Amino acid sequence: MERSAETEALPEAIQLPWWPGNWESWTPGVLAAKLRDVDCRWCVVGGWALDLFTGVVHREHSDLEIIVPRGSFAVIKDRLPELTFYVTGAEGQWPLATAGAAFDKYQQTFGRDETTGKFILDVMRVADSGVWELAGHPEITRSWDETIEVTGSGIPYLRPEQVLLYKALGIGDDDPRIKDGADFLSVLPLLDPSARAWLEQTLRSLNPAHPWLRTLALRAAAAPG
Repeated sequence: MERSAETEALPEAIQLPWWPGNWESWTPGVLAAKLRDVDCRWCVVGGWALDLFTGVVHREHSDLEIIVPRGSFAVIKDRLPELTFYVTGAEGQWPLATAGAAFDKYQQTFGRDETTGKFILDVMRVADSGVWELAGHPEITRSWDETIEVTGSGIPYLRPEQVLLYKALGIGDDDPRIKDGADFLSVLPLLDPSARAWLEQTLRSLNPAHPWLRTLALRAAAAPG
């Protein structure tokens, strides 16, 4: 019987410096130019996606994150030959060629410029089921048409309510993630009622005690009509 990625021993990881000071990320515009007409679905996520939604860069970004269906990762990699990709997880990093079970266990793949030693891009390989699935919660899905918006200049990004859901689930008592809370308060007034309702209902189903729910409820109560 084949062992799953959950039980198969991981190869020994290497330790590359990946803290914020060791990133020199591209902007979404630079990346979109490199991926123009690429034959797969992808979109910007994280804080940059919120800025693409608002049209304003409201803070500095330490990295650039995108998601791509797992089966399309090779298409992205081949379009970016200037980067060397490493699977990244709790134990460290693994070069793609020797990642073994780590490739299936972890979804993050950091692209690195080997001439500078700086990381440039974080490609997250997500479930390849024909719809967007929330990582770790396959019951939370949305069609890709509902999930991806495109700026006037042609940069695809994840809808803001879905970005905020990811950020909400990263907040805990031991890590309040002040940056993500500030993103939430900055973007919330710009969400339309359906987006706000989706975020509130989905977050409530996953964490009914989440601190953002009170703010969402107050915003809904104050909305006109």
